[in-house]
Amino acid sequence: MGFKGKIWPRVILGVISALLVGQGAGCRVPRQISALQEENRQLEERLYQIADLLAECRRENRRLRQELEASQALPAEKGQTPEAGPTTREQPPQSGGEDALPKIRVEGVPQPDPQGKLPPLEVPRTNPLERETPESPSGSVTTHPPLATAVAAANLSPIQSPLVVARSADSREVHQLELNPQYTGGWNADGQPGDEGITVLLEPRDAAGPLLSAAAPRCVGVGVA
Repeated sequence: MGFKGKIWPRVILGVISALLVGQGAGCRVPRQISALQEENRQLEERLYQIADLLAECRRENRRLRQELEASQALPAEKGQTPEAGPTTREQPPQSGGEDALPKIRVEGVPQPDPQGKLPPLEVPRTNPLERETPESPSGSVTTHPPLATAVAAANLSPIQSPLVVARSADSREVHQLELNPQYTGGWNADGQPGDEGITVLLEPRDAAGPLLSAAAPRCVGVGVA
């Protein structure tokens, strides 16, 4: 009885120790599981973030493609003009025609109209001068008015005119045209070497030789070989 009384305390102490050891191991296992579960949740959240980032990149890529296609199609639409008809190049005038001849305008000289007609010339009048002619059988003196030459029509003063001659009162028909050499020659418009045209002074004369005083249009055709 004494021996058994000594054993029971030892048995009870061993059972209590075993229970304490088992309880400690049971506490450690749930802590490891909790740590694994927390790590799993963090990885799952990271996967969701990566999926959202991938979707946003796909949307941005789609938008950039649309902008690129629109920018490439815009220059092509600007280049197309469906309303405009076919463009034709203006043909240069053929050599030898009237359009190929240079048109020269001289200040003071009347220009022909589109039909080729010249405007009537205005001949200035001055005070009449009397000139004695050979006496007629009756002994009277004939009085003639002065002439205004074609030089006045070209803005030249009567002092520069080479000829101022008398005419008969009925001299109205042109018999011949003469070139005045003093006012005929090259015409330089820009002051540089080389002439751009020519100036010509024509003097209409009657059958007797003097200049005509009656104003009338004159049309002269010039041919270029």
